Amino acid sequence: MPQIPYSATNFSGAFTHLNGNGQISVAWAQLVWAAITVGKAAGDEYAYGIYSALERLHRASMMRAYLLEASSGLLLQTMPYVASDPSEKTSISFYIGMTLAKLFAEALFNVPRMLHFAVYGQNYQIAAGQGASRPDLIGLSASGNWFVFEAKGRSNGFDSGALVTAKDQAEQINLIDNVAPLCRIASQSFFSTNGLRFRMDDPQRSRSNRPRTLDITRNDFEHAYYDPIRAIVESRGSITQLAVARRTFRGAQIKELDCWIALAEQDVSLTDQSEPNSPFSSEYIGNDGVLVRLGSSWSEANMRLQPHLRLV
Repeated sequence: MPQIPYSATNFSGAFTHLNGNGQISVAWAQLVWAAITVGKAAGDEYAYGIYSALERLHRASMMRAYLLEASSGLLLQTMPYVASDPSEKTSISFYIGMTLAKLFAEALFNVPRMLHFAVYGQNYQIAAGQGASRPDLIGLSASGNWFVFEAKGRSNGFDSGALVTAKDQAEQINLIDNVAPLCRIASQSFFSTNGLRFRMDDPQRSRSNRPRTLDITRNDFEHAYYDPIRAIVESRGSITQLAVARRTFRGAQIKELDCWIALAEQDVSLTDQSEPNSPFSSEYIGNDGVLVRLGSSWSEANMRLQPHLRLV
């Protein structure tokens, strides 16, 4: 099972215990869940129909093409990743950074739902300082607290300058729906000499008196999060009911990715508590009610081989 070491600094209150070094164990299905669900707002994706759904699936396919599980469980770069040119590596590392931000948001902060911030300019009122950069993601925890995340990714070692920039971006939002975020987290995924790692920091609160706000309600947030995922399922010709962990899901097979994607059949609330997960490493149920089930091409044995040697 993949292992991802992390370092955390400057967390306080309920999250003080995170400071220092740690490691989380994840299933490949969990990584695919994070890649698919760290998406854009519904209005942005519907503008391009099925091609927007394919963009989400492309992010998931990048996990398979560019990550390799070592015998230790640590995640390494595959040969296609190493052979990519610098501009390609920038794109790959960006998506890995976003995926890990989503992964750690749920695993450590109980924030299973996150949305891109940049796409809200067309749909929601944003007030920010002139020329101010903006963070990547906002999230809402199961307990109803808002979070802000800025996610960086690097193909090589840790970039301290990039984390400083991420801290500045994470601090740009003071209020969401008239409530201060509980945490504004700067993060960076990077590859050390022995594999993929994650670094996160909760920067000091901004001292600026100028309000920087995002006007989005919980109801708006819920629709923006779930509608594109439903669109992926409904874009497939055959919808199937799946029974997993005492819950019923409505989903579809994505043959080109060798997986199933499904949503809990009953309504999923933003304040739902954690549900029992599947006992199989090939399945993952996010606390958002999204199920990912992987086929045999994602087996642990297969994912320890270079992509061109894997059985499909």
